[in-house]
Formats: sequence, structure tokens, C-alpha cells
Amino acid sequence: MMQTVWRTTWRKRAGLVRSVAIGVAIGAAIGACGCSGPLVWDWTEPLTPRGDLREGYNAFAPHSLRVFPLTRLGRDESGEPAIVCHVELRDRWGDSVKALGQMQVQLYRPGEGLGAGSAAQILKWDIALDDERVNAQSFDPATRTYRLVLVGLPDWIGERVEPAAEGESRRRVRLEVRAVFQTLGPNGEERVLRDGMVLGI
Repeated sequence: MMQTVWRTTWRKRAGLVRSVAIGVAIGAAIGACGCSGPLVWDWTEPLTPRGDLREGYNAFAPHSLRVFPLTRLGRDESGEPAIVCHVELRDRWGDSVKALGQMQVQLYRPGEGLGAGSAAQILKWDIALDDERVNAQSFDPATRTYRLVLVGLPDWIGERVEPAAEGESRRRVRLEVRAVFQTLGPNGEERVLRDGMVLGI
């Protein structure tokens, strides 16, 4: 009886000693691995094949430009009449992207009657999206577009910010908003993107 109890106790102690030894070994191994500090990822390692890395390389460079349908006649923060122009840049996979470059927005009035098919430029605005601060301030995260508030409109456009009075007959005017963006393509080459939309006011 005593022999059975002794053997049981010895087995329990031997199991405990074995567990402690394994724990110490694992702890030592972890300590040896971690002696140089915690494991960190090297985010500076390029994600593209090294053979593709060259000056100006950007696989997600803008491939197309779109004057977004949110573009409308409105007001700026001070209440001045403005065209609120939304411009979207997309890469070659069709995803919205940000990019540095020179943006020019042009406002035209399409011809009518005998002049149909032609358009007269009314105004143009240059936006320095090659400036990082201007670029960041102009980008609207909610719509993934550049929101450009364009002021200095002639009175005959500005007065149409207010809806027509009840009973007033107002002929609708068609304008054309065109955007031109000069930037760099995937390999650092110069690229010019264009788009336009008709705006009825």
C-alpha cells in the first residue's frame, strides 16, 4: 500500500518537474529571440519587384479624370456664388486615387442656333494641386474627389444661385465645365487628363 502511494507521489512530482523544465526552455527560447527587441515589420521594403523600381515609378498613378456629377452651382463659405466642382482621379484599375499635379477648370457656354457645336470660354481657374497642402485641403474623403470651390462668376450666372421666384419664367442656361489635369504617369512621364460635363443652371 505504501509502495503504491509512493509511486503515485513520485509520478506527480516527476510530471511537475517535467512541466517546469519545458516552460523554462520555452521561456529561454522566446527570450533569446526577443533579446534584440520586439518583432517589427519593415514597411520601407518596396512592395513592387525591384526590377520595376525607377525614378518616378507609381503603379497607382492617375489614369483617367472625371468631372463628378456632384458638380453644381452653389456658394462658398462667405456666401459668394461659386461653382462647386468635384473632380475624381482614377488609376488604371478604376479606383479613386490622389495625385500631385496642376489642375485647370474651364467654364464654357455652348453655342446655340447657328453656333451650335461651338463653345465660348467664360472663365478658367488654376488650382495648384502640386502643392501638398492645397492638395490635401482640396480632397474630400467622403466622396473621394477633389472639391474645388470656384468663385468670381459673372452676375448673370451668380444670380441663378437663388431659385426662381414663384410664377417667374426663367429660361434654363447650359454651361460646360471642363477639367484638365497635368500630372505624372506610372513611369514618371508627363500625362494630361481631361473630362467635361454639361451643367444646367
